[in-house]
Amino acid sequence: MASNQKINPIFLGDTEQKKIEQEIKGEYVTLSGDTFYKIQNYDCMSPFFMSVVSSSDHWLFISSTGGLSAGRGSAEQALFPYYTEDKLTENSENTGNKSILLVTRAQRTSLWEPFSVRQRGIYHIERNIYKNIIGTTLIFEEINHSLETTYRYAWRTSDLFGFVKTTWLLNSGTVRLSD
Repeated sequence: MASNQKINPIFLGDTEQKKIEQEIKGEYVTLSGDTFYKIQNYDCMSPFFMSVVSSSDHWLFISSTGGLSAGRGSAEQALFPYYTEDKLTENSENTGNKSILLVTRAQRTSLWEPFSVRQRGIYHIERNIYKNIIGTTLIFEEINHSLETTYRYAWRTSDLFGFVKTTWLLNSGTVRLSD
């Protein structure tokens, strides 16, 4: 195709699908008093595999797509299915985190499913991943610039509680408490 040819936009329902070029960037940051390595726009990279370390017999393997396997001791004691890396990467819609949110802004309610491949191109988003330097905490973050909302979730292990998932929902828009 010639470079001067105009490409017609593609729509999903009423939403124009836009390809946004995003720069991948790595840096050390501080969150909640802990030092993390942050990869900004990690979803622009090929999927990669990580682990969360534990001081006990917990094990957690996770793909950058969010699919995971975790357990105690051996594979026979897996909390999530013990699959190979390629299956965990492909299985992100079935294992790991799942949130479906209704976000209301200016009398309009929008359906948002953070980290879902089904909503790619609908919203202007930024995805970041953070791993603390000792490897015990992994945080996934999706900033929805269109809805002015950020969704984060973290995986950790605890000798007392086992696997701990923490979730944050942050409002970066202006909130009107009353008329």
